Parts: sequence; C-alpha cells; structure tokens
Amino acid sequence: MEQTLANTTNWLKSKEVESKLKVYNSHLMHLRLESKLSYTKNGNSFFYKKSDVKKIKAIFKNSIISKSRNK
Repeated sequence: MEQTLANTTNWLKSKEVESKLKVYNSHLMHLRLESKLSYTKNGNSFFYKKSDVKKIKAIFKNSIISKSRNK
C-alpha cells in the first residue's frame, strides 16, 4: 500500500507536508490528534491528502494575516 500511496499525486508523505506547511513533525502529530488533518497510516508512514494540506495551509495563512493585523 505504501508504494501505491507514495506514487500517487493525491497523497503526500509527512516530510513533504512538514515542508509545505513549515511545521515540525510534532505539529503534524497535534493536527492528527485534534482531527484537523486527516491521514492514513501504512506501517510507520503517515500519508496526507494533498487537498487537505492545501486547506490547512490556507487556514495557517489566514491566521498569520489576522494576527499581524491585530498587532
């Protein structure tokens, strides 16, 4: 299954998501535990839907913009 998920364009591995969101692995863990980012696990690897990562990235971006406006 890992080979299938890793080779599709709809799924991203944890390292790819960390890079795109500019977060550490521990932050991804919190997003998973809080059900803010859906995932699938195969063995020791986590895979995230590309569309869900884009949604979270937009939320992060909006959050940063609103925080900077409130200063």
